[in-house]
Amino acid sequence: MKMWKLLTGHPWIWTSLFILFAVVHVSLALAIVSDGKRLGARGSGTFLVGPWIWGMATLMGGVYAAGIYWIIHYSRLKPASRGMAQHGQCGPVD
Repeated sequence: MKMWKLLTGHPWIWTSLFILFAVVHVSLALAIVSDGKRLGARGSGTFLVGPWIWGMATLMGGVYAAGIYWIIHYSRLKPASRGMAQHGQCGPVD
């Protein structure tokens, strides 16, 4: 009961949480746009959509969208053939 009173009695808690989440979302979105542009300059590009769309998705989805971006572009779950085919490194399969 004390926790409920603390949360409902002090609007500054909600304001500070909103500001914190907004800073995290904007920071992640800007980082992903920057990383997507870097991937484009390297020649691999982003998957499905451009870096600005990934940035907007991260702005709305936050950590979850950033995690999906990372899984698609940097984890071992990324299809190897997609990256290799774009760089002309596909060879015979043993």
